[in-house]
Amino acid sequence: MGKIELNKKKETIQEVELVVNANHESKFYFDRAAQRLARCLYSEDGQYPDRTTFES
Repeated sequence: MGKIELNKKKETIQEVELVVNANHESKFYFDRAAQRLARCLYSEDGQYPDRTTFES
């Protein structure tokens, strides 16, 4: 839907490409995805897994 970038060296996550959706702002999707990426990264001791999924 959109693109985000995870920078493990700087420990930042930023939105690269906005999600276009008439029902929700792009920030809604970015916040959820960024939170999930951060959880994956830190639960694996800084090693990001090859694959991950998130459904709600």
